[in-house]
Amino acid sequence: MKVLVVGGDARAAALARSLARSRRVTDVLTTVPFRNGAVPAGADPNGVVPLSVQAPLALLDWARREEIGLTVVSSCTSYAAEVGEIFRSAGLPVLAPSRRCVGLAASRAWKKVLLARGGVPTPPFFVCNRPDDAVAMVRAMPTPVVLRADGFSNGSGMVVASTVREAEEVLRRQMSTGDGGREVVLEAWLEGREFSVLAFFDEHRIVVAPTVGDYRRMEEGGHGPFTTGMGACVPAVDCSEGDRATILSRIVRPTVQVFRTAGMITRGVLNFRVVVTADGPWLQDVDVGPGEGSTQLLAAGLVGDLHALLWATVNGRLRQVRPNWGREALCAVVVCGPMQPEAFAPEASFPELPPDVMLYWGDIGPGCGGMLVGGARLLTLVGRGVDLASARARVYGVLGRAEFAGLRYRRDVGAPLPVPAKPRPSRRR
Repeated sequence: MKVLVVGGDARAAALARSLARSRRVTDVLTTVPFRNGAVPAGADPNGVVPLSVQAPLALLDWARREEIGLTVVSSCTSYAAEVGEIFRSAGLPVLAPSRRCVGLAASRAWKKVLLARGGVPTPPFFVCNRPDDAVAMVRAMPTPVVLRADGFSNGSGMVVASTVREAEEVLRRQMSTGDGGREVVLEAWLEGREFSVLAFFDEHRIVVAPTVGDYRRMEEGGHGPFTTGMGACVPAVDCSEGDRATILSRIVRPTVQVFRTAGMITRGVLNFRVVVTADGPWLQDVDVGPGEGSTQLLAAGLVGDLHALLWATVNGRLRQVRPNWGREALCAVVVCGPMQPEAFAPEASFPELPPDVMLYWGDIGPGCGGMLVGGARLLTLVGRGVDLASARARVYGVLGRAEFAGLRYRRDVGAPLPVPAKPRPSRRR
């Protein structure tokens, strides 16, 4: 069977590489990324389709001619939804978000209200669509406060403001531009351990992948701005079997049921961002589709057949599969520009990789002479080992030999997850 992976980031690269290992797959083809036209990591340049997610009708015509048996869309955008709707209408098997799911991803306010009504434990929140109302609410809330801009924000829509003044500045900036939307969600700060959970589901069953330890802050020790992820590890540090069972019962299953009841989605993939406090787990956010960081790790660690898992998800046959996620420990480190997630144009000389370290290109493509040129999330390195200490040693051993000019990465991925740093409350004005 031929498989098409639509997308050009590290998630798409990880999916393509894992799918290529399946005995059921004859060819894995990937689309040209819409960001910079680079060849996705792990892909044969001869297997790259000169089309993108932005041309869904052309992509459909090509898929029909090439007799593509399964299409996997790695992103959740309006273009991705259009590909999913068109392919499904044409009777082609596709794993992609629906239009309603993309609407959910584009509106944090709608998503928060929907989940709260369904009884899913989420941090207390308020939705504001006027700057003055938002500022007045922030002044009435204890600091720090979480500010989430509505709309797509490329990982930069969440800010933890440590003071009222900082919150006011962020609010006026977010609500006066169209980048993050004019509506904002003000959310209570919850202090705890942060994890990601990837869940595959259909009408009959939910398959949950191993819990991933998240390192979302830009700087070591849990400091700096939030990003879509600076690194991740499996097994997740400080996540017990009891934590995992509670996350499944209180977060994953109720959320899937909410989406089903609302007619959002009956088959697909959800990526859960969870914080575990002394009071139990809380859902910080949920994304439709493979999650950044989680996908690279779990696709690398999956011993079983990824194609079988995705095919069963698309066709409502998850009862027939038993994924084997393997016992190896995995540590993923993201290398980015200094102002990630903003754009940056770096150069670097990269050493030869050992067999137990995998590289997935992100916002860049391989250039001449080993030089790398591109955007913000440049690449992800995944090290594997018999335990987390050896996996960490391998990935950081490669990074230690790399010659970077102006690039940065966290040096504590895989170390015990710190409780996210709680900024010092400021005196109210």
